[in-house]
Amino acid sequence: MTKQQYREIAKKLGVKVPKSWTKFQTQVKAGAAIQLQINEVKHAIEHHEKFSTVYFWTPPSSASGRRSMEHKNQYYHELTLDGVKYSYSSNVSCSCKNVYYDGTFEINEKRKDVRAYKKLLNTLETMKAEVWQ
Repeated sequence: MTKQQYREIAKKLGVKVPKSWTKFQTQVKAGAAIQLQINEVKHAIEHHEKFSTVYFWTPPSSASGRRSMEHKNQYYHELTLDGVKYSYSSNVSCSCKNVYYDGTFEINEKRKDVRAYKKLLNTLETMKAEVWQ
């Protein structure tokens, strides 16, 4: 990236450009990496919230439609932060009459609930803010 592109990024982010370009480039890269993880964690939380009431849905009428729905709505996310392994896996299954959802949040292979990922999201957002200080 050129210095002008970094200046534009800084302007969009509302931060001052430090005198050291290498420091600023490092901040941009770290901020971008953290933002990718924030987006993934938000997606996992949204996915869980969307499918937590799936029991009341009506499944597709054909077997191929049910298998397609199961395949489309499987999701897995894994993140290691400070030596702690966070993971989320989602499994949607359909019978002829019902739709079932099993969402599993784990921290170091111990089962938790969605609050663990919400705390992780807050931690990541704090880390992102600290990058720009």
